[in-house]
Amino acid sequence: MLKKQKTSNTALRFGGNVYIYSSTSTGAYLPGYTSGSNYTIRAFAGKEKQEQITKHWIFYYGGDVGASYLYTYNGYANNLVISNESTNSEIGGFLTPFLGVRFQINERIYVSTEASLQATYAKRIATWKTYDSNGFLDTEAENKFNNFSFNLRPAAGLFFFYRF
Repeated sequence: MLKKQKTSNTALRFGGNVYIYSSTSTGAYLPGYTSGSNYTIRAFAGKEKQEQITKHWIFYYGGDVGASYLYTYNGYANNLVISNESTNSEIGGFLTPFLGVRFQINERIYVSTEASLQATYAKRIATWKTYDSNGFLDTEAENKFNNFSFNLRPAAGLFFFYRF
């Protein structure tokens, strides 16, 4: 996460992550294989207010807003001919109010922890396809979902920051 101190008690926050996973495995006794991949991209921006408690302790609170994209693929082949596959693609947004406390070790280094409640909306499209023994498309189904979720995240980790 990147923080940009705007005033003595206000900061802007920016962050994101990218997750990539890909796997292919073959059966030891059957001439088939499975293939799977997952790609996730998330980005956010937010604002943080800070209240000095003591010389070293600072309480902070605020909110982040962000967007995410997810794509997954799973396929199975038998006798080296694809027999079924599924895909999911999801795009969404999230709002995350947070509160935390930080300990200022020196002018440049501090340690913090924060708790948050993340509200998420995502639109997902899931497709399933099956193929006949020659590899031609047999059946196809598509479902669309609107997902709402709330996730309470307790202050369960310590974060180390260096101020430039």
